Amino acid sequence: MESYKVSIIVPVYNVERYLRQCMDSLTGQTLDEIEIIAVNDGSPDNSLSILQEYEKNYPEKVKVFSIENQGVGHARRVPASGKSPAGAGFWKTGPAAGRSRR
Repeated sequence: MESYKVSIIVPVYNVERYLRQCMDSLTGQTLDEIEIIAVNDGSPDNSLSILQEYEKNYPEKVKVFSIENQGVGHARRVPASGKSPAGAGFWKTGPAAGRSRR
């Protein structure tokens, strides 16, 4: 089993327009011990196929789960790997992701 320092949970619903930018940012991090858990929350758009591409290209980092649409709160509760990392967080996909607010 992998040992991760950080787990990032990415709830995904209808964000195909922004998803590649989000996933490129996460997979481009310099920390090697990172796990990216993308949870497709029943998106009717192409979000799941985009996530599956990243899972195929980054099998050591990206794990994709697809669930029936139940909302962001449920999507955030999808379990991480068996070992608890030193840090865990949530990442927002969408137009405000990556922008600073003033």
